[in-house]
Amino acid sequence: MSPSGMPLLQHGDLKISQSGAIETYIASIAPKYKDLTPQQNAIDNMYGCIKEEILSNCAKAIFTTQKTDKNKAIEDINTLLDKWFGIFEEKVPDEGFILGLSSPTPADLALLNITQAFMPFGAAVKLAGYDFKKWKKVTALCDRTAADSNVAAYLKDSPYVKANPFGL
Repeated sequence: MSPSGMPLLQHGDLKISQSGAIETYIASIAPKYKDLTPQQNAIDNMYGCIKEEILSNCAKAIFTTQKTDKNKAIEDINTLLDKWFGIFEEKVPDEGFILGLSSPTPADLALLNITQAFMPFGAAVKLAGYDFKKWKKVTALCDRTAADSNVAAYLKDSPYVKANPFGL
């Protein structure tokens, strides 16, 4: 984190902020993703950008809207998640991963992040009483992604995914 609290990545002489830029950079240098086509990278980036849109709107609902109108915040969260998860449900495969590869890529990880990370997604879901399980294909994809050995190891050891600074 930078002094302002913004995510910051330093890699050699490179210093960048903004989670989307950091995720794209890491994916671009990861050996596992080096052979992805420009089209595959575009799909991964699209899911990452959608994740950022959902993140921004969940944060707005829990930090701003609910202060003045809790019912509106709940409605906004439900509308937002139903909109995007309805699209995801149509697009994700019944088996395997979004790009059709043998392991997850940033697109799959973006959906896993939305469905498992507490801040701000989990906090918004808790406020709205939202249930991701109604999206069967997305839930199955996230289960497959979480079961990947590298992802499972990260989830097991990471203090960040379930971090709940509010004790909710």
